Amino acid sequence: LRQYSMSGNPADRSHYQIGVLREEAGRGGSKLLHRIFSEGRRIFISRPINHFPLEEAATKTFLMGGGIGVTPMIAMAHRLHALGRAFELHYSIRSRDQGGYLEDLAQVPWAKHVHLHISAEGTRAQFDEILSGYQPGWNVYTCGAGPYMDAVMAGAEASG
Repeated sequence: LRQYSMSGNPADRSHYQIGVLREEAGRGGSKLLHRIFSEGRRIFISRPINHFPLEEAATKTFLMGGGIGVTPMIAMAHRLHALGRAFELHYSIRSRDQGGYLEDLAQVPWAKHVHLHISAEGTRAQFDEILSGYQPGWNVYTCGAGPYMDAVMAGAEASG
């Protein structure tokens, strides 16, 4: 059973949004989803389960998403914005044509908190710089490929 991260506003229970990266070299799950589902289609699902809880009391939160790993970060950003909490969402992609949610992120009410890092445009994320000035009470969340998350963790550790 494959589980997907929800990327929509968690306060809006009228519909759920997920992002599924179509993997041509995968075992077929993502290709099947892309073939049989379309945006807006109604389906029956089990109740959402949160395996990646957000600590809402942090004084500042850094949401670091690499590629499709941005999906849970978007949901967290919606929640932090609703609570009036300080946060930054950093979205790292190789190129604009490989990035999802770019139009959505430009239009959310918290767009000023979004930082795009696009390798092909020379704006690759420098995690030690992003996370410099660490203060107790700040939290860092990351989701993405293993090397991406390792780089985020190295930047966080270097910052204290």
